[in-house]
Amino acid sequence: MIRTQIQLEGEQHRALKAKAAREARSLSEEVREAVALYLSHSSRRSGNLRRISGKYSPIPTDDLKPHDRDWADSVR
Repeated sequence: MIRTQIQLEGEQHRALKAKAAREARSLSEEVREAVALYLSHSSRRSGNLRRISGKYSPIPTDDLKPHDRDWADSVR
């Protein structure tokens, strides 16, 4: 393990410390678990985007109303 130092907001620290106490775990275990969940969610989400990347092609916007066409162009 690598030792590191982080700064939390006061409310984050209080809530995390209370959760750790309720579950008879250390604050460090709670932080490691939270980081692991965040990383697994983050990599899963980017994996989903990579999987569908290039699968769909844009549809023509010629028959859209101007405000809809502007919106469609803004999200491309």
